[in-house]
Amino acid sequence: MNKYFYINGDVDYIALGIGAGYIYHSNDQLKKEEGDFNVIANSHKSTPLFISPQIGTYQRDERFGYSLMLQYTYVYLENPFITFDLSSTNSEAKSSHLGNYLGLNLIVDYDLRKKDRISPNQWENDLPENHLARELNQQGKMDFKSRRIIIKVWDYGIIDNDTISFTLNDRVILSNYKITHDKKKIKIKLEPGENMLKMVAHNEGSVKPNSAALEIKSGFRKKAITLNSTMNSTAIINLNYLYTE
Repeated sequence: MNKYFYINGDVDYIALGIGAGYIYHSNDQLKKEEGDFNVIANSHKSTPLFISPQIGTYQRDERFGYSLMLQYTYVYLENPFITFDLSSTNSEAKSSHLGNYLGLNLIVDYDLRKKDRISPNQWENDLPENHLARELNQQGKMDFKSRRIIIKVWDYGIIDNDTISFTLNDRVILSNYKITHDKKKIKIKLEPGENMLKMVAHNEGSVKPNSAALEIKSGFRKKAITLNSTMNSTAIINLNYLYTE
């Protein structure tokens, strides 16, 4: 069982979890001889209870989720379930193990739900009727040497039902989207020269204005910015693709 706590940063969530159950240990013996050394390992049959608290991070990237967890497993045993006996002609050593261990788990999940198919002109019809008449409010400018960039958008503050659309050069790339703490990733291709990215507000939520946090990434370079749009003005960013043949 895991619980996720949202944080504002490169990692989406801090994850806390706990597991419990029973482990089966068989009754077995292993003997090995090599040179002057003799090893005997005995395991004793038991079915102890274990508890396994864990802490880590969780990040969502469209359909993929990534979790890296540090886990400690404690086994409720009064006596060791395995003993080791190492001997040679000149020495002897004995040891035992209760079964407790510290581990690092990497978990990857994938969302199998089908994506809704969008017809080519459907999103244009979803934009507010008066969006073209709104004042354009420039709130940033960036230069790129690469055509392909990635944009992540989320609500960095109180979730107040802000709903937005994004257009790139007046082509809709995200439509009627209610922003949350989850980062929505958008992959886009720039045209040579100036490209205009608009954030169109469908409402202003319960806390005005309509605000969204953006992370714009190209290769290893990324920049964070906050955009604010209203029912009378639209936030824009100029994305300049420095195209060279």
